[in-house]
Amino acid sequence: MSEKVRTRLEELDDFEEGSQKELLNLTQQDYVNRIEELNQSLKDAWASDQKVKALKIVIQCSKLLSDTSVIQFYPSKFVLITDILDTFGK
Repeated sequence: MSEKVRTRLEELDDFEEGSQKELLNLTQQDYVNRIEELNQSLKDAWASDQKVKALKIVIQCSKLLSDTSVIQFYPSKFVLITDILDTFGK
């Protein structure tokens, strides 16, 4: 694998990890607001023909579903995130 490709993959991993860490210390309302921001970012990225950015947002949201640390909030989180995935599917 070329050095350029390896560097780019590391950057993408850092982007995704940073976004996940950012969501760990939020209250439920802050989390909902952040998910809504991601949904709007997805719509904006798609509208401005930034398909790769839109795909990164969807991948990031999908990874958030694996976090079950706050089980009481998981049903709400599931609905919010599947809403984003549904938006991407349209």
